[in-house]
Amino acid sequence: MTSPQNPWPQGPNQQFAPQQPQQFGQQPGQPQQFGQPQPPQQFGHPPQHVAVPGKPPGSVALASWLGAVWAPLSALIGIVGFAITTMTILDYGLAVLPILINGIVMLGATVCAVLWVVFGGGVRRGRNSARITLSVLAGLWLAHTLYSTVMFLLSFGGNFGIIGSNPILFLNIANLLLSLVVPVVFLVLVFGKQANAYFKAMSVR
Repeated sequence: MTSPQNPWPQGPNQQFAPQQPQQFGQQPGQPQQFGQPQPPQQFGHPPQHVAVPGKPPGSVALASWLGAVWAPLSALIGIVGFAITTMTILDYGLAVLPILINGIVMLGATVCAVLWVVFGGGVRRGRNSARITLSVLAGLWLAHTLYSTVMFLLSFGGNFGIIGSNPILFLNIANLLLSLVVPVVFLVLVFGKQANAYFKAMSVR
């Protein structure tokens, strides 16, 4: 039997009545909602670079290796120069006081070189105490280099023509120049933006 409101017959054939079309992606029984904002899809945004925990940035790694290589090499060159200067002073019978002063300075430079190697690993691992210690050593090394430069220039007595006849002097000059540049480069590297962020991140671990 049919009615005007329901033209489909009632009874055993009710299962053949047409079903309402179902929207794709919509659960049955839930009305489809229009006009609601959907979360925007982001395209073209590169993934954020997350620092690997414990891995130092390039500036910190370079500063660590720079100090570990340069400091012992500079100390070795200084020791050779000190030995040559001492033999020259003894051969000419000059005052012994410069030998004592240079010996104390070279002993301090050797200790600084050893400490530089030891604390260089701490800088690489993000230890702020190691960075502060090596920064102090860099300042002391600069002061030692300035003193050595003054003494080196005064030793010529105004006669710089002998530099060309002595290859050891070229080695000392190169060592002095590097000892003036490398500590400054080290300080710039360990106190740069990336280095500060790395040491700050490692301090909370």
